[in-house]
Amino acid sequence: MGANNQRKPRVVMTLMVRDEADIISTWLEYHLSQGLDQIIVTDNASADGTREILENYASKGLIDLRHYPHHDKRQYQVVTGMARDAYTQYSADWVLNSDADEFWVVPEGESLGNAVRSLPRSGESFPIPVSNMIGRALESGIDLASTTLRDVRTQEQLKLVGLHTHPTHNLIHPGCENIEVAQGNHFSSAPEADGLPEGIAIEVLHVPWRSWQQYRARVTMTGKAYESNPDLKPSPRHHTMRDYRWLKADFLKPFFVARLSVGINGDGFVTDERIAKLYQSISASKHTGQFAPIAMPDADKLLADYKRVGPILVNVESGRTQEVSRLQRDLHESQQHTADLEMHNQLQHEKILSLETELETEMTCRHERELMLDQKIVELLDENAHLKTQLAPEFLQGAINFTRRLTRH
Repeated sequence: MGANNQRKPRVVMTLMVRDEADIISTWLEYHLSQGLDQIIVTDNASADGTREILENYASKGLIDLRHYPHHDKRQYQVVTGMARDAYTQYSADWVLNSDADEFWVVPEGESLGNAVRSLPRSGESFPIPVSNMIGRALESGIDLASTTLRDVRTQEQLKLVGLHTHPTHNLIHPGCENIEVAQGNHFSSAPEADGLPEGIAIEVLHVPWRSWQQYRARVTMTGKAYESNPDLKPSPRHHTMRDYRWLKADFLKPFFVARLSVGINGDGFVTDERIAKLYQSISASKHTGQFAPIAMPDADKLLADYKRVGPILVNVESGRTQEVSRLQRDLHESQQHTADLEMHNQLQHEKILSLETELETEMTCRHERELMLDQKIVELLDENAHLKTQLAPEFLQGAINFTRRLTRH
């Protein structure tokens, strides 16, 4: 067996990030401790200090840092490029594509790298379950130490606070020079297994609502990116785009508080201290200064505003979503019908062209036969020259015409 088959499988993680200064150091410190062979990071023109933090890690050789200056929401292109480089530049056997608010966790005492290396090399990708993690409602800053609740809300509970559903799974895919990663990192061009093999436990803990300041910036960034790129069409159930509409209407903040309220969500949260424990194990991540947690001073008033108006807005938005979905279905059916008609017309056009070609060929053949027959008659008359002088010209022409008519039937 060759040396390449005996070496330890290589695991590479990719990250595209923009304005995540509150959490990026914790994310890097944690994942750098997880036995990965390389982390490739692309900064998307951050303006909040994220870029400077990343450059510090890159200067120490801890990450491969790239820069993508365009705010055009083309994550799939950038991540696909990093995923391919993971294979071509770092010989990755496995690639994990992450966001900065996603922590990939394994059972205590294991490392993420070794868990991934134990996956069967079948050419398949593996879906990784994602759970949202909940902490206290903050005006600004971050408090991962209090992020100790896991979101297990039912669909009805999610709907009540303006959320569509739980996060889509993440993915671990094989290294490949022509891999394609879909927008959002949830799917790739590699075939996908039904789930992780028995005995291998990998999860992603997602921290999307760290503070009002952070979430408002994220919603604004996403909404403006889609507005400036009309060729990119978010799903009608894209909750961030709905939040963007509510933000512009100055009513998103009550929903933000309601989503994190134990009183509103009841049994929709269960205790899960894994984020708090991993944070506490990383001493370099203790946040002070601009990232020190600041409680939301008007949380009670905002919660009262939500209870008064929130359910009405949810119902209105639900009707809007259903109407948009219906219109999109109608548009799709209309486009399909138009495509079918165009295909039918194309086939008819091709058939007409074919018949015209056949007719032209037949007419050409007939003309050639007539010329040959005329030539034969002339040759016969030349051979019997005495007839020319005895037969009237009208008779000769009549004979030629009669002979032609015979050839047509």
